[in-house]
Amino acid sequence: MTLNVMVELTGFTVLLGRSGSGKTSLLKAIAGLLSAQGEPWGDQPPQHRPVGYLPQGNALFPHLRVWQNVAFPLDAAWHSQRQQAIDLLDTFGVRHLADRWPTQISGGQKQRVALARALARRPQLLLLDEPTSSLDMTTRDEVVEELIDGIRRMGIPALAASHDPNLAAAADHVGLLDDGRVIQEGPPDQVFSRPINVAAARLLGMRNVFSATVLSQDGARTDLDCGGLTLKMNASERLCAGEHVTIAIPAEAVVAAQDKRDVTHVMRVVRWRRDGTGSRVWLKGGLSETIEAMLPLSATGPRRGDLMPVYIAPEAVCLLSQNPGSPSTRKTPQ
Repeated sequence: MTLNVMVELTGFTVLLGRSGSGKTSLLKAIAGLLSAQGEPWGDQPPQHRPVGYLPQGNALFPHLRVWQNVAFPLDAAWHSQRQQAIDLLDTFGVRHLADRWPTQISGGQKQRVALARALARRPQLLLLDEPTSSLDMTTRDEVVEELIDGIRRMGIPALAASHDPNLAAAADHVGLLDDGRVIQEGPPDQVFSRPINVAAARLLGMRNVFSATVLSQDGARTDLDCGGLTLKMNASERLCAGEHVTIAIPAEAVVAAQDKRDVTHVMRVVRWRRDGTGSRVWLKGGLSETIEAMLPLSATGPRRGDLMPVYIAPEAVCLLSQNPGSPSTRKTPQ
């Protein structure tokens, strides 16, 4: 695959893409481990590039103690190396592990040690390849919080390649990689609330993607026929009656109506399952396909066949482009 990538780096930036989309190759190219053309260090060998690189799997040296792993990139006297390494370990709360071997620490601790090592040279850019892939949910949240705090304290921009939308949601800036290029980028709240096309919606974990027909438009308020189900949408684009469009609806935006005046649809529960502190529910009613909702977890959960009044806010319905868009238009709509 040929990559032609340009992405803005702002604080902690996440490049979100599927497995095999070229994320790892891009990081290796920036680090100088793969041949590529680019700025700002395209003409420098890897050892001269001011980057810190955290590969998948951490790659700690098993024959070196924790502090020696962190000190490995340092160019200083032994006693100075040890103190610098311990100070970096302290940044991530693992100072007490300094004299242990990598086989004696947990996966989350290894990740913290590897981060400390990547920062040892005080790089101008930190590269992270799937930093949460080997962590459980609790450890992942802790490591990500410490990572972002550490990066901000040290003033070092970071680029993380990941397929984890949760990591992207915690970033300062996110870019979506598809078919070898960035198709959309911007602050996470804007990107997640307004994916520009189907590929972007899928990368962000949205499953509610439907075809619809425009019934009418009055200003921004647009009425849609979505397989027999009428939806309202706020759209800044001018649309014509009879026009075919594609829309996406976040599962979190499909909510149980608390007031009769809020009911927009009555749907039937097809199935449900627990999902963390909530219930992931699949509903059918009007649509030829099921629609997915994330609802608060109740004591018993909904039963299959139950009728559920739901509300879908017009501002939650996203109009998706039929075309991927060019690099000049890939910024998230404001």
